[in-house]
Amino acid sequence: AMTGLRLLALDLSLTATGVAGTNDHGQIVTRTRRSGFDGHDRLQDLCVGVANACRYTDPQLVVIEGLYVGQRNNTLELAELHGLVKQQLYLSGYPYVLVAPATLKVYATGSGRAEKRDVQSSIEERYGRLCGSHDEADALCLLAMAADQYGQPITATPVPERCRRALAAVKWPDLDLPESPRPRPAASHSPGPGGAGTSTPPTIQEGQPA
Repeated sequence: AMTGLRLLALDLSLTATGVAGTNDHGQIVTRTRRSGFDGHDRLQDLCVGVANACRYTDPQLVVIEGLYVGQRNNTLELAELHGLVKQQLYLSGYPYVLVAPATLKVYATGSGRAEKRDVQSSIEERYGRLCGSHDEADALCLLAMAADQYGQPITATPVPERCRRALAAVKWPDLDLPESPRPRPAASHSPGPGGAGTSTPPTIQEGQPA
């Protein structure tokens, strides 16, 4: 079996959480996790989704986009979700790291003031349209940042230094990595182990854990 860096990236949201992950089979999968509930039921549903994604990817590191504190009415509930997810990861033994929204934007576009559509456009161009929404684009960017930081970039084309400078702004943890990195992850429509790689956007189909 292949060995290598396993990552889970989360753009947490109360309406549409972006998820991106890698596994030992060298694949990248992305999806959007939505919840049809409100209040405590929604928080529980989203936390269950994160737990399922952890079981699916068995991540060595979880990368989370940090909380943006703005003037939205749901900021408090979103902060509750962040706290619940981080505590869940801590209790389950999964290390995590936070990436500020502006830092994610710099890695994607070179500018910390980029709009979401600009981030998605840059990520799609750089990684071959591996995402179908700005939520998934954010998650894929987080995953790519971690892979780049630990010497396993997911693209053969170097990321411009004006973008890579964002890596220095993140407090990356030390990871016990294998001496020989696995082959670069391949995009695939198959969410499960062993799916054939393609150049089209991978998704986790309905019924798959995430």
